[in-house]
Amino acid sequence: MKNITSIFVVIIFTALILACSGGTTTQETKPKEDTTPTSNSTSSKPKTTDAETSAELAGTYTANGKSLEGVAYEGTIVVTKRDSVYQFSWDVARSKYDGVGVQAGKYIAVAYSTGTDGKGCGAVIYKIDGETLDGKWGEWGVNQAGTEKAVAKEKLSDSMGSFNVSGTNGNGTAYKGTLIIRRVSDEVYQFGWDTGTRFLGTGVRMGDYLAAGSGSKQCGFVIYEQKGNTLEGKWGVPGATKLGVETATKK
Repeated sequence: MKNITSIFVVIIFTALILACSGGTTTQETKPKEDTTPTSNSTSSKPKTTDAETSAELAGTYTANGKSLEGVAYEGTIVVTKRDSVYQFSWDVARSKYDGVGVQAGKYIAVAYSTGTDGKGCGAVIYKIDGETLDGKWGEWGVNQAGTEKAVAKEKLSDSMGSFNVSGTNGNGTAYKGTLIIRRVSDEVYQFGWDTGTRFLGTGVRMGDYLAAGSGSKQCGFVIYEQKGNTLEGKWGVPGATKLGVETATKK
């Protein structure tokens, strides 16, 4: 979960540190595009064991959703298992998108981009446990997931707060750093990590889970809840305070 334009990162990350509450900029896009990730990419973020992932998630789905502006769309999604992460490839509304997904229990976080692949995008999903976030993350093009634990520096508020972070990369190496999360609208959160490299993310909460996409500015994010053969999701893009919705049913 890296590869963010340095100027963009410094500006936004500084705003997170000064505020831990504040505004955003706007932009509109949605996930999808096909490409096959390979495992030979350098990862500078956390790793994981694969106990929670389910091969049953893989398959072809019929998708129906609404954009951030409420415009309906439909299409297909192909979910492919890549070791301990998943590749998501959408073909919807005459557009293609591609991304990487990680699963924790019945929830799946996906980060995606338009174009020929999802390069530069990373997805993380955290389970909220009191003042601790237990996370799993993946980076497009790296087939091994990572793990991350974030412990709040002080009691969390509804708008979240600051965390000390420790994690493991997909290649088994460890890292430490800090994380700032701030709520910017009813459902949208901004993330700022500093683990030796600063990088940013945008995400959403669903129940006791918090999911985010990070990477280059075009990377959007999705969180799905798996209900049998159906995925019920919310999605968004960096800078937006509204969310789109998507339901995918396995064929």
